[in-house]
Amino acid sequence: MCTHLTTPECIWDGESMTREGSDNYLIIAHPSENKILIASDGIGHSSLPLIRIPENGPWWEVGPLTKLVNDEIKIQTSVLRCVAGDDNLTQAGARVYTLEAHSIPESLGANARWVARKEAIEQSNLPENHRALLNAWFTESETGQYPITRAPWARPGWFASAIGFAQQTLSERNSSLLEVQQQRTWERSSVIKLGTSEGPMCLKACPSMYAFEPVLTQMLAKRFPLNTPEVIQINEQKKLLLMRWITGRPLSESREIKMWETALSIFAEMQIGFIDDTAKLKEIGCTDLATSGLSTKFLKLVSDRDTMLIGRTGGLTSDEAKKIDSLSLRIESACANLSALGIPDSFEHGDFRAEHILVDNGRPIIFDLSNTVVTHPFFSAVQMLDFENAAEFLPGHLNARSRLLKSYLEPWTSKFGSMEQLIEGFEIARPLAALKEGLIRAIINLPHLEHREKWEFMVPYWMKKFIELSKS
Repeated sequence: MCTHLTTPECIWDGESMTREGSDNYLIIAHPSENKILIASDGIGHSSLPLIRIPENGPWWEVGPLTKLVNDEIKIQTSVLRCVAGDDNLTQAGARVYTLEAHSIPESLGANARWVARKEAIEQSNLPENHRALLNAWFTESETGQYPITRAPWARPGWFASAIGFAQQTLSERNSSLLEVQQQRTWERSSVIKLGTSEGPMCLKACPSMYAFEPVLTQMLAKRFPLNTPEVIQINEQKKLLLMRWITGRPLSESREIKMWETALSIFAEMQIGFIDDTAKLKEIGCTDLATSGLSTKFLKLVSDRDTMLIGRTGGLTSDEAKKIDSLSLRIESACANLSALGIPDSFEHGDFRAEHILVDNGRPIIFDLSNTVVTHPFFSAVQMLDFENAAEFLPGHLNARSRLLKSYLEPWTSKFGSMEQLIEGFEIARPLAALKEGLIRAIINLPHLEHREKWEFMVPYWMKKFIELSKS
């Protein structure tokens, strides 16, 4: 087992680090015994294994962490979840992850050992916060009881089952699994990159709030195979989606405005193509936020003082809360005007950003449909053009935003109004799109999260955006 590495470093003595990067303490569970791994410096000091990664990336991007553990410590693991250091509003200090070991070396070396609860908690000199985390871990491990909102992939045994699904699917295709690389794990999804004999694939697991995503992705792939990921297999019961790994570069890296125009136009065609299938979308589980009923939902949202976190970290100020109250009549009027334009509901991506479009050999590939709802389709374009400020990715192109907007709206002119009428509809939709984002967080995301307190800021964030857009 490693004691000294260069970049990144594997630290076993628990010493504090001064270089930039992330310190990641590991609670690694033994594959068959109720024990965890403890590291020692040989002179009586113990600690949880500590991995330093030079890049301080998002805590949910676990690929570099698992690769280092697997390659350097020689323990095949998967991350279950981050149990400390996953605060989304403040700069995290050291993080603590729980990991499941799938295979272990015959010898750990002199500076590490597997220990049971008593030694880990009562006899070690671990910091108090680590001992508290270990106490909680051992309790869950011994009882097998977890919070009902705990994601399946954050529970022991899930990883092997998911990989088993992939192996069976590949076997039926006369293919084989060559490599497994965990990429991401958080309450919203688990993403695993698979090396196979027919090329790389992506195994994505979805939580109950996004249970529709495998089916919806498959539906889109059948209708728009050139601009969506190739779906290999889905498992509706387990909410698993096996896709061909998408190659190419994110649209955000492209400075060719024609590629952006093409992507927006194709996406509009997708939405138009699903107008007559909104009943099917709702049947598979997409939330119904019909334009005709948005006013009632939005007004209920903005009147929820607890959700606004007034005066709290990440919440609205008292002045912002008063401003929201003063905009109630404008919300009603805007919703009525948007509905009166007669543009039918369709699938709304929910997170239509340039990072969710990859360009492969000149083809835009649109993916990540987790936040899809059935509502006014223009909300997606607002996300791209205004929330993402797409024009900033295209320096040197005059009137970039106007060109991109017209590229998106042009397909709609064939049946749903003139360009001028559609632009009017888009302008009405702009501030309402921020309310829609807040509504999704309040009624879809937060109720399903184990640690909703770490994500509650999302609702007031979008209320602030609504106030901002209401000024323009």
